[in-house]
Amino acid sequence: MFFVLVLIPYYYFFEHFTGRTIGKYISKTMVVDKNGNNPNKISILKRTLARIIPFEGISFFGNERGWHDSLSKTYVINTYELESFKATFVPINTVSMEDQR
Repeated sequence: MFFVLVLIPYYYFFEHFTGRTIGKYISKTMVVDKNGNNPNKISILKRTLARIIPFEGISFFGNERGWHDSLSKTYVINTYELESFKATFVPINTVSMEDQR
């Protein structure tokens, strides 16, 4: 009952609005989608509800990503790595035809 009343709203609220829970702030990580953006509401809801699955907590032992990540198609990434990735990424619309020659 505690999980349903407290933890589900906690995970959903923090991960939806900030991409991070208190633990993720401490570990300097955040939740992103496959493009490194904030996941949409549905992905966060799937991620949150997947935590209810029995034995979900041990799903990391056979895989790098837990079920709540794989089912919601989200990733947990170090914030420094994300910033480095975004700094090196050049959107296609900013590349001119002159740069491609």
